[in-house]
Amino acid sequence: MSAAASAAPPPEPGGHPAAPEPGAQAAAPPRPGGQAAAPELPGLAGRRRVSLVLEPTPLHPAPRLSRELGVPILLKRDDLTGLGLGGNKLRGLEYILADLREQGCDCLVTGAGPQSNWTLLAALACLRCQVEPHVVCYGEGAPGEGNMRLHRWLGTHLRFTGDPDRASVDAAMGAVVAELHAQGRRPYLVPRGGATPLGALGYLRASVELAAQLATLGERPAGLWLATGSGGTQAGLVAGAALAGASYRVRGVAVSRPADETRDRVRSLAAGAAALAGGDRARVRIAAQDVLDEWIGPGYGVPSPEGQQAARLVAMTEGVFLDDTFGAKAMAALIAECRAGRVRGTQVFLVGGGAPTLFTSSATPPPTPGAMLAALAAPGGSGVSALPAGPGSGGAPDSHAGSDGSGAPAPLSGPGGGAQAPPADPGGGASAPPADQGGGAS
Repeated sequence: MSAAASAAPPPEPGGHPAAPEPGAQAAAPPRPGGQAAAPELPGLAGRRRVSLVLEPTPLHPAPRLSRELGVPILLKRDDLTGLGLGGNKLRGLEYILADLREQGCDCLVTGAGPQSNWTLLAALACLRCQVEPHVVCYGEGAPGEGNMRLHRWLGTHLRFTGDPDRASVDAAMGAVVAELHAQGRRPYLVPRGGATPLGALGYLRASVELAAQLATLGERPAGLWLATGSGGTQAGLVAGAALAGASYRVRGVAVSRPADETRDRVRSLAAGAAALAGGDRARVRIAAQDVLDEWIGPGYGVPSPEGQQAARLVAMTEGVFLDDTFGAKAMAALIAECRAGRVRGTQVFLVGGGAPTLFTSSATPPPTPGAMLAALAAPGGSGVSALPAGPGSGGAPDSHAGSDGSGAPAPLSGPGGGAQAPPADPGGGASAPPADQGGGAS
């Protein structure tokens, strides 16, 4: 397998469907067994969008991670979308900002936690398009680190609710909209996480991009994995997979809400996105196993031991960083399912970005001095013997932990299974983040 080629940068935002780059090469024909081409969707092709994403984002094999897990893994790199430090939320913002322009609005109002990747990318995209961003965060304030440092540097209009409850953002956003209307402004309100059927079109369209890349690689994956918070990203992928007849199931790992609530949100958003794209919403279905529970760990926006170990494994094997509170937890779930033998065939993992959150006080602490070099020198070469085995696994030994069969320590059990705490940093250990430090879009 080979990595897909990167495309040339898209044109400046203009609110029109992106045209093919002059001289661009046609996609290679699919090899036998490759993914089927996605159908034309008139509601998608004719809908205006603002070009924000450098596409296609790379899809590439993860050979060392694949060897560790005993399952072929492909990484879809939406941490490399181009604007700012990248991230999945830019895909939905292409449609949201085009709609904002069509409605003649001059400012955007949204909200989430202080460390939300969604609000930072929304603010940055707005500024690029000469739209004034207003962001509401729950809590009483936040230190100037990570996404909050960048918000203040950009001059985003910020407001805190004074209430640690995430739901307090919703009423506060309505109040900001009313104030702006009273000032003669034309605000455009977007829910937390950008989770609307229109925003979900971003990943319905990304499914078409992914289908072309998989066809070029001759791959028919069995699963597509991601972290699911507000639900818009999984909804778009579910709708896209259903309308294209994709070979894979979209497996979302709930990192924000209980699985049942998350599943209902995804189902509703996916059906709405399919209808907007001109597809048959009746074809969109989501099964119980398509949203995994039990991986939120200590709570929303708080790193988990399993997630920290999974993120370190990916960094050490593939040189890719995962954010602590979304991507890391989703990877921990995928690792556990592989370890338990419940995963077969090629799996795609969506790397959703969130790099600014790595530079906060709640980020993954470093290993004890010398631990990383020792792990790299150990049989298997990546020090994965302490990775989670998943809920109900009983901590069974990992058959891939040592290539020479040497007795590697048994893996940790999954959430709730007595996983040991991550190593403390030299200054006495990383403390849990305060309640208002939400690590991503809610």
